[in-house]
Amino acid sequence: MMRSIARRRGAATADIVMAVAGITLLIAAAMPTLRARSFEALVEDAATDVETLRSASEEYFSTTRAWPTPMEPGDLPPEVTTAFPGRASLSGPDYSVQWRRLEMLETQEAPDAVNRRPADADAPPDSVRADRLQVPIGIGGVVVRSASGELLAELLARYGARASFVRDSTWTLIVGVTPGG
Repeated sequence: MMRSIARRRGAATADIVMAVAGITLLIAAAMPTLRARSFEALVEDAATDVETLRSASEEYFSTTRAWPTPMEPGDLPPEVTTAFPGRASLSGPDYSVQWRRLEMLETQEAPDAVNRRPADADAPPDSVRADRLQVPIGIGGVVVRSASGELLAELLARYGARASFVRDSTWTLIVGVTPGG
């Protein structure tokens, strides 16, 4: 009788070990798929935040001819909070989104350049001439900060290098048109 109980315990233990091994193998096989789906969800969340902030900022600009207030990473500009109902911040599990105002210099013809000759007609074309002005133009920018290089690379691939760039642990999307344009 005692042998029968001991054999049943041994068989039950072996069955449990086999079941645990089988479950472990199933989990190991499913991990790449789960990680890929998790990463895809992270990219979609970040892209949704970027698109919503971009479109809300462009809409605000088209109405007021001014960009929203620059904010710290994760903080919502007060001018676009209605675009994010129920959200207090622009942060995900592995990223934060920030609105920034950027500035670029644009070369424009001076207003009185039509009526005067250039100071030095023989000057090389890339030198600064009196009839050309460097005018600062304000533009907008959506910045995503993340330690995940894969996330930043995916955003760069989605938006392209003409409108965005990656530097260090940040990705920046240049937004909108210049106020003069």
